[in-house]
Amino acid sequence: MNTQQFPIVKIDRTTGQEMLPLLIQKGIFSDFQNLPLKEEILSAECARLGVDILTDEQKRQVLASVGKYRSHNFIVRHYGNYQVGFGIANFSDENIAGALERVSLHKLGLRVAQIILSEVYAQRKTVDLVISKEKILRYLGYSSYEKQIYRQIDDVMFSLSNLNYYIHEYKTNTSGRVKCKEWGWFVYAVKADSKNYTLSVNHNFVGCIQAVINNEKGTNRDLSRGYYSFPTALLPASRDYSAPALLLANFLLLDSGNSKLNTGKSKIVAYSIGRLMEIMKIENKRKNEAKDAFLDALEEVTIINKTQPPISELRKMKSTKFTEQIVRIYIPSDIEKLDDSIKSNLLAVK
Repeated sequence: MNTQQFPIVKIDRTTGQEMLPLLIQKGIFSDFQNLPLKEEILSAECARLGVDILTDEQKRQVLASVGKYRSHNFIVRHYGNYQVGFGIANFSDENIAGALERVSLHKLGLRVAQIILSEVYAQRKTVDLVISKEKILRYLGYSSYEKQIYRQIDDVMFSLSNLNYYIHEYKTNTSGRVKCKEWGWFVYAVKADSKNYTLSVNHNFVGCIQAVINNEKGTNRDLSRGYYSFPTALLPASRDYSAPALLLANFLLLDSGNSKLNTGKSKIVAYSIGRLMEIMKIENKRKNEAKDAFLDALEEVTIINKTQPPISELRKMKSTKFTEQIVRIYIPSDIEKLDDSIKSNLLAVK
């Protein structure tokens, strides 16, 4: 394997933190027709309370209690103090069923999105980006003989070009006031032939990398969203990662670490285990299962040098107070050294 084919690139921090984790969705539209409609939920709540109109807070509470519902061609999921809408593009009634069956993201969706953003930086453009299928396979750690992946990549490209996203973030857990952000489609004008994908990338996802690749300077250069270095060698190295491990690796790269703990050699990311579980989307599990899922993912992520407390000690902790424990995760602070380490491991595996 020629590891020099995997450059270090830049990705917008807001995209990495807010948007990429949303792509870890399994079976988003699998039960679309059976989900309750938003209007029906609100109407039933009005009847239950004996009122004609609900307050904003009453709407928030009842919709949050349902957790997942549909509104026209949108699936809406609640996550505590914010909700996310996943919308399918406008298909006719005859074609909507087939379109919904093709929607596929989950782990592969996140990784293909990272590839596309990496190529935006590498090719220095967002329109008519040409990415060879051979390069995508190489990034993902697959060979051309593994034919099953071709259809899966096609379905991910279909999903990234047909799913529209919006986020409603409540100002507080008990407030009906919301801050709404619509992201739109990740990519558009997607074309495929036997060798390449040609596509354009929504500027909302490119973020401040647009200013970087355009070499903008002075007051016109808006870097307020921030960006982080992403070693693309992690893509093939993470081929077999679980979803929690992928999300953790993504977060460790974009987080700046704790300024009071960071050293010259190590970036130290320190959070409660409960917070890290939220980031890793370890949810709807019993305490023991959640604990095991967290620790297993921690062991999967090869960019981690060590943790404090060590994983062996964390495994001995009781599940009751496990989520309150602060854990410090050490990764190399020098991105070049981190990249070298990932590439060395890739060569060792081969």
